[in-house]
Amino acid sequence: MGYCEIFFTSYVEGSQMTIQAAMDFLTGGQPPRDIEEQLITNNRVAGSYASANLYRPIEAGLLRELITILTDGMDELLRCPGGNISLSFDPVL
Repeated sequence: MGYCEIFFTSYVEGSQMTIQAAMDFLTGGQPPRDIEEQLITNNRVAGSYASANLYRPIEAGLLRELITILTDGMDELLRCPGGNISLSFDPVL
């Protein structure tokens, strides 16, 4: 997955990070500091995972693994005035 694809995927998901800031983050090697950097990190990992499992049948286990990758670290980074927003859920797959 290329850097531009990672950026635009995160942008569609709500990231307000500029493309230059995203490219700097992606090439900098530092850990994510905020929710936008976490979105980009998770999309990068999910893209690599999907590429590595391209010929694996789409099944519940694969989808659970992708959900885990895409939501990794989000509970720690999401905050709202009333407390934390939990992304913990048990999808019916």
